[in-house]
Amino acid sequence: MNTYVALLRGINVGGRIVKMADLKDCFESSNYLGVTTVLQSGNVIFSSTEEDLELIRKKLESAVIARFDYPAKIFVLKQGTLHLLISKYPFDDSNETYQHYIIFLRPGLVESLLSYQDKLDPSIESIAGGSDVVYWKVQKGMSLKSTFSLLLTKAQFKDFNTIRNINTAKRLMTLMSAQ
Repeated sequence: MNTYVALLRGINVGGRIVKMADLKDCFESSNYLGVTTVLQSGNVIFSSTEEDLELIRKKLESAVIARFDYPAKIFVLKQGTLHLLISKYPFDDSNETYQHYIIFLRPGLVESLLSYQDKLDPSIESIAGGSDVVYWKVQKGMSLKSTFSLLLTKAQFKDFNTIRNINTAKRLMTLMSAQ
């Protein structure tokens, strides 16, 4: 049995409301076990004997689209992968004057995003690349109006990422370990 986390993009924003109890039921109806939702932002921990992440992602996206009628974009990670991504966070996440994020991306987008690095004001924000992720630290209060945040809303990136702050990622990891 493998433990996974599904990170849903665009849930409970823009007037689209999905109750976590209903989301949990959707995952359970898709034959996943030990389903737990975390926060209201589309974090779901579950277990399965299935190994193919792409198959799991497609199955879950289809189920969520059918059940909630919204264009679900889901990122599925194994427990070990999430642990590794958190451990490679390159910035000092104890610096409380910044927000600290991991941006999960569809394959092939990291280099495109990193190419904008020289356009960022390092006193406001910094980015670094990882394996299908970009690590981002941004001055508190700037996460919706910084240069990088505006870049993420461009068509080539908008629907192909989901963001979690480092504390949420660590909480997910702790809960996955307990499962």
